[in-house]
Amino acid sequence: MTSQGRFFVTGTGTGVGKTFVTASLIRATRHEQRTVAAFKPLMSGYAPADPATSDAGVLSAALGRPLRPPAEDDGSSLAALEALSPWRWEAARAPSMAARAAGARSLAATRPLIVRELLAWCRRALEGPEDVVLLESLGGIMSPITDNATVLDWAEGLRIPLLLVTDSFVGSLSPTLTALEVLRARDVPLAAVVVNDVPGRSLPLPAEVTVQELRRYTPFETPFFTTRAFLTAWPRQADKGLKKA
Repeated sequence: MTSQGRFFVTGTGTGVGKTFVTASLIRATRHEQRTVAAFKPLMSGYAPADPATSDAGVLSAALGRPLRPPAEDDGSSLAALEALSPWRWEAARAPSMAARAAGARSLAATRPLIVRELLAWCRRALEGPEDVVLLESLGGIMSPITDNATVLDWAEGLRIPLLLVTDSFVGSLSPTLTALEVLRARDVPLAAVVVNDVPGRSLPLPAEVTVQELRRYTPFETPFFTTRAFLTAWPRQADKGLKKA
């Protein structure tokens, strides 16, 4: 499986803007007249009555396929959702907790989440013909996805370039530097760190300031970008192969 144009998008935690960044990359890729696919294989906190506002719905809209509510759906929106996000839970919790709350079953597939099945599903998605394929995780890099696996294990199993999204506020340096250390310890290929300005954050910092501080405390080569700078660099970034962390 080639890593060219294939990226795993994750973050330092929930609410840092992973879906915003992923949707922005979709639109930037389409603007360049390139083909793109995007997936959110695991999604918790999903409201079946309002699929358009879910993370998968945001990605689908960026792909040019907005999801319709069930009452207006002729079946095509549900099919698109199934293809984009096969494991979904209503509870806004880590998948292992959401699955227990739902009787260890997902809303869509009605089967337990098994890591080897998740990895196999993702590998098939990555083998698509599109110029760019984006896989967005849920939560942060250390979020549990089963009772004995985390997003880090998922990323390690795929071994494609990883985009780490973080936000910019007083307190974001520690989780970002910690995430970089665990990625380095597992030898997960890192494409870039994207520092996102999240509206409404308490104690916000300009993203440029956070980028400068992260560079100061990172002794190994790591490409840091603000979201705006990364979107500008995206066509070149998408064409590159692996970057060593």
